[in-house]
Amino acid sequence: MEPSSFDIAFPEHGLPKGVDYWFNWSRSKGATLEPISVYRYRIVCTRPGQLSWVGWALYHSSLASLCEVIAVSGNAHKRASLYKEHP
Repeated sequence: MEPSSFDIAFPEHGLPKGVDYWFNWSRSKGATLEPISVYRYRIVCTRPGQLSWVGWALYHSSLASLCEVIAVSGNAHKRASLYKEHP
């Protein structure tokens, strides 16, 4: 699979509480986090399973209320309905 990514943005008044948990969780799934700026990050996935889990988290977990997906690349999609919920 070609690398796929989600660019996410947080409110400019500071990173919200709980974001460290989601950053560590994404890394535990094998995704790579790249800072773009102080409030923007790119989450890169190189395997379909990573993409599925990270997509689910961005659109269906509490992470969805902390940030906004502003761009996608590769096989990533900017539609929540394409990521089935995981247990």
